[in-house]
Amino acid sequence: MDIKTIAAVGDSISNGYCDPHGGWLIRLLQTLNKSGDTFYSLNNFAISGDTLGDAWHNLCRNCIHRQTDTLILYIGANDIRRKSSIENEMATSQELRACYWDQIIDLAARLPQKTIVFGLLPVDEGKGAYECEDGIWFWQNTDVQSYNAFIRDRLQGTDIQFIDWHDDFTKNTPLPDLMEDIVHPNAEGHQRMAEMAYQVMIEPGEPA
Repeated sequence: MDIKTIAAVGDSISNGYCDPHGGWLIRLLQTLNKSGDTFYSLNNFAISGDTLGDAWHNLCRNCIHRQTDTLILYIGANDIRRKSSIENEMATSQELRACYWDQIIDLAARLPQKTIVFGLLPVDEGKGAYECEDGIWFWQNTDVQSYNAFIRDRLQGTDIQFIDWHDDFTKNTPLPDLMEDIVHPNAEGHQRMAEMAYQVMIEPGEPA
């Protein structure tokens, strides 16, 4: 039997927040291991609240010296959120986002494994702001779409595959039915993510 390892870096969404079954990466792993002669294992380094800066350090700390076949990156929602008001600046400036992405891309491009970057999901603005211990946070889909386009442009000319699943996420189900709050998918949303990611894993696409 062939054995392959997946490593993942991300935030609360990849850490399985709002899904009692562990999140989209666990669901993806379970589906992959039902589908053929290859056994997949998962090293999930996603941490709730992580930003691009955290992801950069996470990559350096956890992914350089591990034998991995596929590296999955889903990160950025905490960087484009706006505190207290939708009119305020994003949590991470565009200049700093560009700096961290350049470092992440440079490192990922030099690592031997295949790297897949998933763009951010749509947010459900109708559910209102997200309240937590460190404040009230807002997201908007125009920011998500701009961010995904920014990543795609940054990845041009690399061997890193980019998946923008923003529009396809709601292909069969209305967005409110897939979201627990403005930014986190519910269990059904995590299942939808896993199904979409599975298609990417079994049908490798072209780099960005």
